[in-house]
Amino acid sequence: MMLYNLYMIVVPTTRILSSSLGSKPIPMELVDSMRRDVKIILASTFGGFTETKGRGGYVSDAGDLIEEDVYQITAWAKHRNDGVIHKLVEIVKTRLQQETVFYQINEQAYIE
Repeated sequence: MMLYNLYMIVVPTTRILSSSLGSKPIPMELVDSMRRDVKIILASTFGGFTETKGRGGYVSDAGDLIEEDVYQITAWAKHRNDGVIHKLVEIVKTRLQQETVFYQINEQAYIE
């Protein structure tokens, strides 16, 4: 039996403006462009990907429940290459103006 490494990153669709202003949807063209880039990087590095659309949410500093569509993009790899997922986290944080990004490497989940 072959063991594989799992890499997963969540691409969000909202950004927090401030604790007093709440959140704002990210333009779908930007979200779609980010999803495409993540999928290209994962596929070219690991040979493929799986994307799942879901719903996520959190409670804002003001106490409001913020819900959003999210895209969970996953790849499996024979050889470990954590640097790729760390690079993607920084790209998503910068391009989508995120304070944090949720990702997973094998059985460990992170919010960075």
